[in-house]
Amino acid sequence: MNIFFNNDSENLLHDYLDLTTSSTLPQQIAQVVSHLGPGSLTAGALNRAADSWSRSVAHSTGATAEQLHSVAALLDSMREDDEGLAAHLGRLR
Repeated sequence: MNIFFNNDSENLLHDYLDLTTSSTLPQQIAQVVSHLGPGSLTAGALNRAADSWSRSVAHSTGATAEQLHSVAALLDSMREDDEGLAAHLGRLR
């Protein structure tokens, strides 16, 4: 997923977040941000990047779950078709 921010620094932070899989990363960023000044551009960029990363992870997790449900439904359908075919062939003997 490509998300482009206002400047190269924010894009660089987002790229880093995309490569990081730690679920504690947003909390770690919040700790860093708390040590920066309230008007800090770096704090703002970190917050925006962490929010975007969290939304991307949630979206990805949801899409993966949806795909797995779809595959499970397909496998159930194939199993039912296979059992029906086996029963039909059994009657032909």
